[in-house]
Amino acid sequence: MLSLLMIHALNQQQAQKAASDQLLPLVVEAEDKQSGDCLVTHLRRIPNLGSHRPTGWTLGRTLCVDASHQGRRGEGALTFLQFLAEVQVGCGYAILQGGKQCQVGEFTHTKTGKRVPRRKPQGQQEVR
Repeated sequence: MLSLLMIHALNQQQAQKAASDQLLPLVVEAEDKQSGDCLVTHLRRIPNLGSHRPTGWTLGRTLCVDASHQGRRGEGALTFLQFLAEVQVGCGYAILQGGKQCQVGEFTHTKTGKRVPRRKPQGQQEVR
């Protein structure tokens, strides 16, 4: 298990990488939510921003999601299926802190005060 100091250092390192790569939250559109398979495939590209907050985006909710896929309903973290049900069309999502229980942030675009169409991520690897 990692110490809090180590977790903070890794989070800062990821934030610097996200800022230099100009990563943005992954926006979910209506067609992404049409089927569970489409949504799962789309969310595999969710970026890890760490503590980086891109300009023009406001963090709303923070969701604790079981990344080990071994959690059960009613435990502290959302199961992956529960997370899929929580995802809102038009909101952007990004990992804020990794681990067995990931912290996933839900973002809105602040320049317009509205949800925005997704920008296709370039060169991002899928999360497995």
